[in-house]
Amino acid sequence: MAMSIQVVYVLFGGLLLLLVCFLSYLLIQKARLNAFRAKVESYKDSMKESLFIYLFIQKR
Repeated sequence: MAMSIQVVYVLFGGLLLLLVCFLSYLLIQKARLNAFRAKVESYKDSMKESLFIYLFIQKR
């Protein structure tokens, strides 16, 4: 039983669409993760000096 060429094209198109959707999802997740990491690093940098001063004073 041979599949017609139209069925093969439809399956190929469906799989291609699925792969494009999955790639888009992964790219969005990566962008969100990068933004979150940047926010955390920014927060750490802004708190570094205050934390150092606090610890230095407590040591005296």
